[in-house]
Amino acid sequence: MPKRKLTAEAVIFDTNQRILLVRQGASRQQWELPGGKVKKREALNAAIFREVLEETGLACVPEQLLGIFYITDENIYDFLVACRLDDPNPKPRPRPPEIIHCAFFPIDRLPQPIRPFTVDRIKDALNGITHPLPVEITSDQWLE
Repeated sequence: MPKRKLTAEAVIFDTNQRILLVRQGASRQQWELPGGKVKKREALNAAIFREVLEETGLACVPEQLLGIFYITDENIYDFLVACRLDDPNPKPRPRPPEIIHCAFFPIDRLPQPIRPFTVDRIKDALNGITHPLPVEITSDQWLE
């Protein structure tokens, strides 16, 4: 089994209920929630703040854990966190080469390609659905 990893993703809506998404550069070309690896000895809130700032240039405030998803075949715990922005008029800026585009999107017009996992997590956040215990999924369910 691979070494255990921790990742974190931020669910951030603007004042118009649009969702913040990023598009990866060299690796996956999909639209995703901002986030990434939690570094060794890094707190979850600090990792979320750092990743969102690195990927979009926006400072966020982590507020609520929405769920933990355990990707069984890769031994990854992915933390999904609802965050807010203090800036009422945020202007996300991508950070190439890792992130080639970032923007807020209306929920009914999400960009493509986007993972079903990401769409489901956005819907969960909108509907107030949280997952109090880790949800076991495969990497296929997570990445495709």
